[in-house]
Amino acid sequence: MMADFLYKSYDFSGDAFQVFRLFKEEPFVFFLDSSLKPNTLGRFSFIGFDPFDVFRDKGNDSFEALKRYSAKYFTLCKDRMKNIPVPFCSGMVGYFGYDLGFQLEKIKLQGKDDLLIPDCFFGFYDCVIAIDHGTGRLYVISTGLP
Repeated sequence: MMADFLYKSYDFSGDAFQVFRLFKEEPFVFFLDSSLKPNTLGRFSFIGFDPFDVFRDKGNDSFEALKRYSAKYFTLCKDRMKNIPVPFCSGMVGYFGYDLGFQLEKIKLQGKDDLLIPDCFFGFYDCVIAIDHGTGRLYVISTGLP
């Protein structure tokens, strides 16, 4: 059986974007930042990079395909996140593309698909840097996956 998530916590009074700059060249880096208005909903910033797995899909039922693909990871992690002091400590980060709407609405795509961008793209991240702007703490969190 796998252990609970591992995390370390540090005092932090810097700028989340400065932390992001350290990792900006890493593969599939993400920066989710809600800290522009710290007195409202902007309490956390999340940074991740180099996912342990990547899901891409084009031209299929992307929602169902992603649900099936990701089920194995959620089963491993769902009960182990109870003691983590931030709301996002690992998981999927990505996008559903605009053209996926054509599939959902059963509308024939009229334009030429010359960019070949996936309809669905998600990285599975096992390590996340979370910054809690409310408490002035930076967390480095690892799931132990894969």
